[in-house]
Amino acid sequence: AKKKVFLQKRKLKDFFPRPIFQTSMRLWYREVFQKLDGSEIVQQNAEKLFNPIIGNPPLSALHNIENMLISQKVSEKDIIIAINHSTSQNTKKWPLSHWIECVSLLPSHWKLVLLGDPKDSNDFSFNENIIKNCQTHIIINASHLDIPKLMALITKSHIIISVDSGVLHLAFAMNKPVIGIFGPTSAQRWGYLESERFCAIQNIVSCQPCSNYGDSSCPQKHHDCMNKLSSSMTANQILQFFRKHYEK
Repeated sequence: AKKKVFLQKRKLKDFFPRPIFQTSMRLWYREVFQKLDGSEIVQQNAEKLFNPIIGNPPLSALHNIENMLISQKVSEKDIIIAINHSTSQNTKKWPLSHWIECVSLLPSHWKLVLLGDPKDSNDFSFNENIIKNCQTHIIINASHLDIPKLMALITKSHIIISVDSGVLHLAFAMNKPVIGIFGPTSAQRWGYLESERFCAIQNIVSCQPCSNYGDSSCPQKHHDCMNKLSSSMTANQILQFFRKHYEK
């Protein structure tokens, strides 16, 4: 009981005051459990955190997403790509102009679904800007989805493309192929580089990573890790990743 109260008052990062984490998140959690309690039972339960697989979304959410896709003339035979640009920290965001260029380079027969935070009206506007500038594609603005509907959409998607955010981890936990776009944070730590279902795209710069969780502004004032991440290179890696999984 005392240990539980102690954990509630402390954050996990308090146990390991490292400047910038580079080791895998799953290995770090294993260290935490070993530090707190080395018993075999704790270790067995901890293993469930390292390779989580989430079950199916509610049927009502699935039906809702199916109806949404049908209304946009998206069939079960179509290739559906979910894209998430939204994240709570500004330094983890990829510029709008880069998203527009990248999306314009993707195959026009792909059906693209743009995600976002339903509580952030800026995400809706961000998506609308992409749609306005990429009229050769069928793009759906789905920034309004709650968690069950988001899970349902992930289920229907062939690939999920996301900046470093909760959507990235949710999609991977749902056993989907995921592409992560990383800037100030460590792909080695927060990505799943050991898995064939995951691909990290990043522009390597000398000051990267500069943060464990991202910041409101770039400490170096240039934000080169995201601003100089090539749209054409990103689109090419997305195509290669798709072919690897679906054109064998």
